[in-house]
Order: sequence, then structure tokens, then C-alpha cells
Amino acid sequence: MVSIRQAAAAATAAASALCVSSPATAAPSSMLHERDCVEVTLPRAVDSAETRALVPSRYDLTPLVGPNGIVAARLWVYTYTCESITVDGVPAHGADGRSTVSIGAVQVAARDGEPVDGFATYVLWYATDDPVAFAHLRARGWPAERLTADTEATLDIGAAGAPSAGTWRVDAPGVAYKLRAVSTEPAPEPVDGGISFFHDGHRGDLEMAVSNEELATSPAALQADFRRAGPLPDLLLNPANAVIPAGVGINDDGIYSAPMFIYARGSWTSEVRPAP
Repeated sequence: MVSIRQAAAAATAAASALCVSSPATAAPSSMLHERDCVEVTLPRAVDSAETRALVPSRYDLTPLVGPNGIVAARLWVYTYTCESITVDGVPAHGADGRSTVSIGAVQVAARDGEPVDGFATYVLWYATDDPVAFAHLRARGWPAERLTADTEATLDIGAAGAPSAGTWRVDAPGVAYKLRAVSTEPAPEPVDGGISFFHDGHRGDLEMAVSNEELATSPAALQADFRRAGPLPDLLLNPANAVIPAGVGINDDGIYSAPMFIYARGSWTSEVRPAP
């Protein structure tokens, strides 16, 4: 998850209660290695009070102040498909050899009063179509759901500098949406950095620490329908923003103009472990 991984950090710079179990009950860590991935990341401004009810009080939400002075929270939607995945070193594949993941997560600034290290979020949903990854994550207490057979990913990837496009239909228990992104294909290169996803649950307080291996990002134009995307439609400050019409993010000159809509290519590792 590091299309947003680096992208989210860049976007942040550009833009400037649940039951908590004892860490002693946490399961051992689990490592996912996802390679040759195509990811689309976008943020949505959501109501702070409504979102607050979904995130444990120990986490401080990152405030987003709009031009009208309204303070909101930011929910990030990550959708990506990878050509290769290993789980704890064992190759694992979905039915078609690829694996697709959908994540909805709220950006947070602090945990237990301490500022988070780097870019961090609290997970509202996480869904994968890979049965091995799903089983390992659930066994460790991560709130993974299975994407259904109705989930589809169609990728039309060009050479570096050429047009690329990705179309997803995502379907999981409680979460369903459609998304299409067009962008200019970037050329991944080795990078550092990453992102943290937190979740407090019945197996303890967990962190999914994502570390980039290689990554490149480009701004994208999107078309999407999030009207059934879990809690997102009810959280939006403007309900109309649940639907993104075709062409949003590209201007009349054909220039991608929405830097917060992020298309990324890369590979990364994701370690689920007890939160620090």
C-alpha cells in the first residue's frame, strides 16, 4: 500500500469506543510481500464528529480545514491490484493469479497523546481476494474481509510515459464501489518510507507497517461511485461527492490537475504486528 504510502505523505505535505484488548493477547506478526502493483488512492473530506464515533478516542484525527473554515477529517480509499504476493514467505495467489485489496482508513495525527511517526491511519475496512492472505490476517486479529467473486480488476498498463488505466469493481461484506483511473505511467524506482495502519481489536492493538521497496506516482483522473462504500457515504460532508463523474482531475488542456488523486506503481511489504 504504498501508492499512497509515499503518495499519502506527499499529499499531506501538500495539504500541509472500540474495545482495546491487552497487547499480551496479540498474535505473532505476519508479513505480506506484494509486488508489481497498480494502486489508486484518493482522499475524501468527512464529518469529524461522525468519523470520531468510528475511531477509538486514543487516536487524534488529523484535522482538515477547508477554505470555508469547516474542520473535517480525511478518509483515504486505497484500491490496488498486485501481480505477485507472498504471505510469510509462501507464494499465494487469487483465482486469476492476481490479488486485489481495498482499504478505507482515517488519517490520524496522534495515538495516546503521542504524535504518530510519519503518515498513519486508522482502518475502517480492509478486504482482499487472496484466501491465504485473508486467513493469515484474520488469524492475527487484523479486520480483514474477503472480496467476493464479483470483484474485478481490469488493467491497461502502458510503457513509462504512456497512458495507463485501471478499472475496479470492488465487492466485500458491507463495502462495494466502482472506480476507474487514467494516468501517465510512471517508472518505479527504489524508495524508502511507508505508512502505518492501526487497528484496535479483540486480538490486541495492531499495526500494519507498510515499507516501500520501489514506487512511482502520477496524478490521475477518476470516475467513481462510492454510494455503497461502507461508512463513507454517510460520513461525507457533501453527499454528492460519493459519485465522481468521468474526467474529474483533468483539465481542458488534457493536463492532470488533481494531485490528490494518485496513481501508483510499485512493490512493498506489509507487516502486521502488535502496535508499539
